[in-house]
Formats: sequence, C-alpha cells, structure tokens
Amino acid sequence: MKIIFLFVFTFLICQINYGQNLKIKIYNKSGFDIDSVLIGDKFVGAIKKNSSIIILDCREITLQDGLPYGLPGGIIINETTNKELIGLCGTGRIKVTKGNFKFDITASKNEFGYRLFWDKH
Repeated sequence: MKIIFLFVFTFLICQINYGQNLKIKIYNKSGFDIDSVLIGDKFVGAIKKNSSIIILDCREITLQDGLPYGLPGGIIINETTNKELIGLCGTGRIKVTKGNFKFDITASKNEFGYRLFWDKH
C-alpha cells in the first residue's frame, strides 16, 4: 500500500512540475482538407475541413496580436499555392509558454492560388 501511495504521490508531483502548460486547438475553417499543417516550426499533420486538432506537446508559441506569428504552413492537395511575397512585421511578438489558445485556419484564393491565414476562433 505504501508503494502505491508513493508512486501516486511522485506522479502528481511530476505533473505539477512538468505538466503540460500550453494547449492549442486549431480549427480548419478553410473549406479544404489541409495536409502537413505547421504552427510555427511545430508539425501538426493533416486537418480535415470543418474539423479541429488539439496540440499538447508544444513548449512555446510566438504570438503577435493574439494570433500565431506568420502564416500557417499547410498543403491543399490539387490546389496551387500563392507564392507572392507577403511582408511580416516583427513588432509586438511575444513568446508564450502557458495558456489555452484556439485559432482558426482560413484560406484566401485568387488567380495566383491559395494562401492560408490565422484567425481568432
């Protein structure tokens, strides 16, 4: 009995000290299935249209104005990626290691192809 109590106590202490402090939920609102999704340099994988994914193993995220910094990475199969350059400003970026965040991925399409964007959920 003492061994079980010691094991549970040790487990709880480890969770308090090393538990997951950052939780990110991404919703695919693009209207397309997206493959090879990236948030920053963190590979997420595929997200079907109108579905979501939870990321628990991310240690930090860089935010700007409450959204992930930069554009989401991802591939829409059988669609052309817009390769036009887009300027990103570095003002107001912060690194976050704790919190619960929810973001939408949206898509914009024109004659040059599609581009993915972050949006507030």
